[in-house]
Amino acid sequence: MPMRRLFFPMALGPLVSFAQPEPSPLITDASLGFGFQLERSALLSDDDWRRMLPGSSLLLDDLPTGNEDPYPSRHPQGPRALTAITGLGLVHAGASLALCRKREGAPRFDQRMRIVLIYAGVESVDGYWSRSASAPYDTLVSSATGEQYVLDSIWTERYTARHARDRIGLDATYIVHRRAESRFSWYLGLGVQFGVGLSGNAEVDRAIIRETKQPSGGFDYEYEQLSRERFRTPATGYVSMHALFGVDLRLGRKSAFWSALHLYAEMRPTIMVRSLPNLPAQASGAWQNLFGLRIDLR
Repeated sequence: MPMRRLFFPMALGPLVSFAQPEPSPLITDASLGFGFQLERSALLSDDDWRRMLPGSSLLLDDLPTGNEDPYPSRHPQGPRALTAITGLGLVHAGASLALCRKREGAPRFDQRMRIVLIYAGVESVDGYWSRSASAPYDTLVSSATGEQYVLDSIWTERYTARHARDRIGLDATYIVHRRAESRFSWYLGLGVQFGVGLSGNAEVDRAIIRETKQPSGGFDYEYEQLSRERFRTPATGYVSMHALFGVDLRLGRKSAFWSALHLYAEMRPTIMVRSLPNLPAQASGAWQNLFGLRIDLR
């Protein structure tokens, strides 16, 4: 009986180990890349700015409406008009974990979970308020025709506010990658991202701009900054969900070194829920484009 117990494990052990597929490595690849994110600027009312920067005395002034700004194309009037799309630079580094680790033939799709640390900067929001008044300061009379030309002087009072900070987040994306013998392949995914908007900096300025029209047709400008306030704001969190479509280029097919190197590009439509200091969270859409290098570790 003791010999029988010893013989069967020794005889059948190699067959059992041969029948069970050897698991693939847990970490399948590492990646490093760059990109950008396009998103809508936050829309803040006058009261929103006051709540975000409660220490500002300038924002407690009777802020102008800015309907007479002589440069509407360069200085959008009022924070409610700031609907522009802003861009943030992205740096991302991470690794992928295998979800199906048993080697049962050659499946058509490779499934993995990619965990990435993302740094984004700079998220900013701006506000402008201004009022203008003009008055004639001189009159020119043509010696040939006697026609009069009025030279105007424009006085503009302008308030500006700006808040800027960086972001850092952790991204987890489930990816299904279509295996291919060629150099090119594609993949799809769904993911979530959690992060924080780091402690930021804010400035509030009040300035006077005087513009005087010259007989030659040009203007003389005089800018005077009356006061400036600076603040440090606390960090706040954000969360986002995204879909993913990517293409992958393998740099080699025969060499083991070049076959392990891949270039990739991804497009990621995103829905974000973010918050600014002392303000409730807001939901908005965003778009990410990522490019990078991936190293296959299998």
